[in-house]
Amino acid sequence: MQFNQGRFILILELFIALYMLTSLAITEYKNYNIEKYIAQFELTNQEMSLENQKLQTQFDYFTSKQYQEKIAKQNFGLAKPGEKVLVVMEDDLVSDSEKFKQDLIAQKVDFYVSLPNVQKWFHFYFK
Repeated sequence: MQFNQGRFILILELFIALYMLTSLAITEYKNYNIEKYIAQFELTNQEMSLENQKLQTQFDYFTSKQYQEKIAKQNFGLAKPGEKVLVVMEDDLVSDSEKFKQDLIAQKVDFYVSLPNVQKWFHFYFK
């Protein structure tokens, strides 16, 4: 058996090439994962920045003089000299037609609640 030096070198070169390609592929895969990780953190960072800006805006609003004045007027009925306090009752917000509809519904509910169970079942199935 004769040792073929050319064939040995070719096989050795093939193994070296495979090793280099494998190393390159592994390195590229690691770089891809790292860049994906960085992009995810940048996105999270942007979201947190927006949330921080929103919270800072809310904080500025809640600590402003106008908000404190609004709360004092709203909760305690306080007013500046020369201002008049106007209180709007919730009943005034509902129109007469809405009150009428609410009364009709309440009457129907009261009627059905007062019926015995047998009549409730009769109304349920036949009316």
